[in-house]
Amino acid sequence: MSRTTRIRVLNLNLYQVLTHGQGSMQGSGRSLGTQGAMAPQGAMTAGSAMRGTPAMSAADQQAIQQRAVLAETTRAALATEGWTVTVVDGDGADSYTGIEATRGTEHLVAAVGANDLIADQAGAHDCAATVEAITAGLRAIGATATVTDDVAHDGNGGSLYAVPGGPTKAHAIASSLRRPPAGPGRHRQGPTTLRTSAGDQ
Repeated sequence: MSRTTRIRVLNLNLYQVLTHGQGSMQGSGRSLGTQGAMAPQGAMTAGSAMRGTPAMSAADQQAIQQRAVLAETTRAALATEGWTVTVVDGDGADSYTGIEATRGTEHLVAAVGANDLIADQAGAHDCAATVEAITAGLRAIGATATVTDDVAHDGNGGSLYAVPGGPTKAHAIASSLRRPPAGPGRHRQGPTTLRTSAGDQ
């Protein structure tokens, strides 16, 4: 079975997420193992995930921070379900973070933006269960996560598998996938289509 799923993520409060992560790490009576898997705090403090610079606008810095939190939450949700996960951080605010995951013969490739996630699954035993694990992880950090598109395929996966580059699909997504630029009167609510940037092969 293979499937492409788009998840829209709204109402993510970075301050609340960070405060929750710090509180959990300081010991709230819960298992550190469980919190370590689900707390997105690591994404907020990891230097590679925080690529904002003083020259960036506040909106771009926030987009990069949100993307880091969503990517770490997705990684943790997949790891909890037994997936082996590779994450490659995107660069600028219009980039996607690439995720590639395997579990036995199952394969998943995902592009994580500041307020959306697109996942392609191939050879999956239960695509819906994987999507539910990811959305449950996003809801656990206080985000409103809604599946806006869910298309089954008869092949080896959807368009994310065709993104050129490497050495992994996660690298290909991070280096060459971009959100369309916001035009006049358009808000950056996530892409209706994705584009591959030229020359990033």
